[in-house]
Amino acid sequence: MPAFGRQQGTPQSLVDNAFAGTAGISNFSFLGDSKYCARQARGEGDESKGSQFAQDAFLYMNFFEGKRNGVYLDIGANDPEQLSNTFFFEKCLGWTGVCMEPHPMYATRWRTQRQCKHLPNCAWKEAKTMDFAGGDTGGTMMKGSGSWQAACITLDQMLTQQGITKVDLVSLDIEGAEIEMLSVFPFHKYDIDVWIVETFWLDHRSIDKLFMDVGYAKVAQLSIDSVYKKLPQKVRYPAREATEWPAQQAYMARKVQECFGGKQLVECQ
Repeated sequence: MPAFGRQQGTPQSLVDNAFAGTAGISNFSFLGDSKYCARQARGEGDESKGSQFAQDAFLYMNFFEGKRNGVYLDIGANDPEQLSNTFFFEKCLGWTGVCMEPHPMYATRWRTQRQCKHLPNCAWKEAKTMDFAGGDTGGTMMKGSGSWQAACITLDQMLTQQGITKVDLVSLDIEGAEIEMLSVFPFHKYDIDVWIVETFWLDHRSIDKLFMDVGYAKVAQLSIDSVYKKLPQKVRYPAREATEWPAQQAYMARKVQECFGGKQLVECQ
């Protein structure tokens, strides 16, 4: 089966063929450092300049092999290079985009080390000043007092302000606030091909259904992220499923609460 987004009939993956060692790189000329780009595309790079667990390589291999000049959004972008899911696409393939990272410690480096439009805002379900807790490596949004503050805007507001309607890739990592932010996002207004969302702290059933209901399929579960690909049309549900979903969600919530005291969920079934 061909990888997602790759044309059928392609004899071999560029990653398998053109990037064997450093020979063969001329078969596909990257815009940046060829050795770095080839290693990163194979998933052999390190997190100092790229994704934490080779997420960028996964995205490249399966959706964006050889695609230049794409458009990305990096929401909750953190460090401009280290642990970045979009650094490779910008440096090696000439992609452009918007990077939202509110932590003040990263501001200068975003201006000097990346080409994207850096916004010092947090993304949230409404425009509001929010408190954050966290030190030198990032921050977690707090409903109460925190150690620093940032002005949040909605993703819809940001895209409208930037005049963006079509996006190839969204990388979303806002430390557990993803479902709340996405719950008010008007997916129908924008043509977004692929989302990679850190779901390590989330209820996978809930976020998977959120994306499925707006026309996406979950195509991969990575170590800490879920990947969603836009479908040609929305999935359709029989009427019974529409009524069963909330009832089953309520049932699971009760069971998780019962088992919170240290028992395994299977013990409560």
